[in-house]
Amino acid sequence: MTSTGNLLIVFEDHIIRQESVRYGIELAHRMKCMIFLLMLLSDKFSMDKEKQNQIDLMVHSIQESGIMASAKIRCGDKASELVKFLAESPAFTMVIWGSEKWFSSGKIPKLTQHWLAKVIDTIECPIVTPTLKHQFREA
Repeated sequence: MTSTGNLLIVFEDHIIRQESVRYGIELAHRMKCMIFLLMLLSDKFSMDKEKQNQIDLMVHSIQESGIMASAKIRCGDKASELVKFLAESPAFTMVIWGSEKWFSSGKIPKLTQHWLAKVIDTIECPIVTPTLKHQFREA
């Protein structure tokens, strides 16, 4: 598959929302995009072999679905690490938020206290947070 764009799925502190990953895979198939996974951590000591394996399995699963994928882990100030990653990477068609549900549940006031609020205006592509429709939510 020839890639026509890039999708970025951002996670923080090992919180991985599977609906974001599924959404990214489905969108990448439709748009013929490559998926980049970015795990942002406050410190490098929170990363262990089990958590690294989880990310590696996610990349492998995406690749098995026919989508090119890669992953990076960045440690430090999350806002700064995201901006640095975006500066070092090819342009993204879309950023998919892959962590906490509050970002997608209409609780926007919490966003102003979140590190993402520092950089959201500098991100030039859309940021989306997939949610399951009520009738399709898993019990």
